[in-house]
Amino acid sequence: MTSIERTAYPRFKKHISKKELEQVYTPSQAELNFISKLARK
Repeated sequence: MTSIERTAYPRFKKHISKKELEQVYTPSQAELNFISKLARK
């Protein structure tokens, strides 16, 4: 049987560290460049 983490409905950790959140949700430089080209000023 496939583990739950490898399915379409993974279970998330109950406690996520600040470092993990920053790694996942901080936009990369390429993303920031893309946004600055398309965003209205």
